[in-house]
Amino acid sequence: MSEPAMACSIDGDEAIQIAPTSTAKPTIEMNAEERMWARYLAEQNAGRTPTGADLDRIAGTHNYGRRILRKWRDEGLLRSTSTSEVVVEGKHQTSSGRCVTTT
Repeated sequence: MSEPAMACSIDGDEAIQIAPTSTAKPTIEMNAEERMWARYLAEQNAGRTPTGADLDRIAGTHNYGRRILRKWRDEGLLRSTSTSEVVVEGKHQTSSGRCVTTT
């Protein structure tokens, strides 16, 4: 949508057409899942993995972020984190935070 040109007169004699100076670019609205995906990728690039709550905060939703993470895992977009494990100083730490001694 463009702005209409305005006409001005100088001393009532001549009308000067003034074209609008700003060109409005259309804005593209992203839905909640698209905003979450953009944030997820940005966080991954920064070396972090956002939680469902993190995604809810940026999308303005409640309890939708976890559902979206599960959907993305089911679709194969993300690695499954249900069995994610971290090795810390000879101990095996599961995603639930329990540590088990490894041999």
